[in-house]
Parts: sequence; C-alpha cells; structure tokens
Amino acid sequence: YWRIVAVTSNLSCFMQVVGPLIKMLIWKSELGLPVCKYYFMSDEFRNKYFVIWYIYQSFGIYNQMVNNLNLDTFNCGMLWMAVGQLQILKTKFVNFKLNDIENSLDLKTRDDMQTERLRKYLTHYEIILKYCATVQDILNITIFVQLGMSSIVICVGLCGFVAM
Repeated sequence: YWRIVAVTSNLSCFMQVVGPLIKMLIWKSELGLPVCKYYFMSDEFRNKYFVIWYIYQSFGIYNQMVNNLNLDTFNCGMLWMAVGQLQILKTKFVNFKLNDIENSLDLKTRDDMQTERLRKYLTHYEIILKYCATVQDILNITIFVQLGMSSIVICVGLCGFVAM
C-alpha cells in the first residue's frame, strides 16, 4: 500500500515541478511558479529572485507531499493495528475451550480456569477499546484540520480565480 501511494505521490510531485520546466524548454512557453505566483510582490522583485522562489516552492511541495504520505500511512497503520488486535481476540474467543488435559480436571478447577481466561480476554478487549477511543480522538482532530485547510485552500483559490 505505502509503495503504491509513495510512487504515485512522488510522480505527481515530480511532474508538478519538472513538467513546467520541460514545457518551457520544448515549447518555449513562459515558466510560472508551481504554487503561488506571489502577486503581492512587484514583478521586478519576483523576476529577480524567480529561481530561488521556484526552488523554495518546489521543496515546499515535496515536503507537503511527504508529510501527507507519512501521516496518512500512519493513520492507516493505527487502524490496521486495531483491526489486527480484534482479529486476534476473535480467534481467542472462537477457541475458548478447554483441551483434553484440562477437561479431565474437576469442575471447580475448570470453571476457575475458564473464568481466568475470560478475564484476560476481556481485559485485552478493554485495552483495545481504550486504544480505539484514543485513535478516534486523534483522527477526529486530524480530519477536522484537513477539512478546514481544504476549505481555506478552496476559498483562496476561488478568490484568486475571481480576481483574474
């Protein structure tokens, strides 16, 4: 999973940065900055430091891509960990029976053994529930911030589009 997302993310980032350079070299078109055109700066100042701004924005794109890739993968890993623990617990409950040696013991001992086993499984389940609650709290904040940032990006993009 991570490799597929990493390859497509790196390819996308590469094309965002290098694609305009290739287009400029082949079709002699004008090269623009990859993210923001910095219209708040004078044309003279922006053109004077164009290469620096281009490299700066290119590193910014790559850094953001790597951060998103790693955070999304980490979030998936946390969820997979919970799923894996629940599957382990399911297997334990499915096999919740005494073996032949344990069945030969007296009734009180068998009940105590099963009660202790059940207590361990329920403790494990409680730990999983606490873990899932913590993961949910983390993901709620993360998704809220991503949604907020996406809304801001859309608003800024639309303002730039309307201003044109």
